[in-house]
Amino acid sequence: MNNPELRQLLLSQTCNSTYIESKIDLNEFISLSLSLDLASLNSEMKTALEDLLEQTQYFKENSIPVDLYFPVDKHRKMFSEDLNVNLLVAYDPIYENAKTVLAFYPNGSKVYLSSEKLPDTPTLIVTISEGRFEKALVISVGTCDQGST
Repeated sequence: MNNPELRQLLLSQTCNSTYIESKIDLNEFISLSLSLDLASLNSEMKTALEDLLEQTQYFKENSIPVDLYFPVDKHRKMFSEDLNVNLLVAYDPIYENAKTVLAFYPNGSKVYLSSEKLPDTPTLIVTISEGRFEKALVISVGTCDQGST
């Protein structure tokens, strides 16, 4: 994510998301990325985005939403404030018994993340959506006293 325009698009989309955890749709993000006239987007990045869009067509054709988001708020802040900060991209397989999640650095090296310890490096999660809940629909619910109806 060393392209400033693409980086800004990601930050803008996640910050303006109407969903809880500021999730955005992966296919929509890729389409937006390719539709922008990004002068600084090199041919390798454009090819990578086109390849990713092609690979995600299965999900789109089968109406399977794929989320993209920063699960840790401070990671989005770190990513927005430091243009040189590395970004891990992790695929979360939605397997609740999984003890680790595989993540990749921009150079392709990989690292396993644990839910027990947050990574220091900003991490962007890619996962099949478990459900998208609008922020405005979240209603605070009080607890019932024991014995009440």
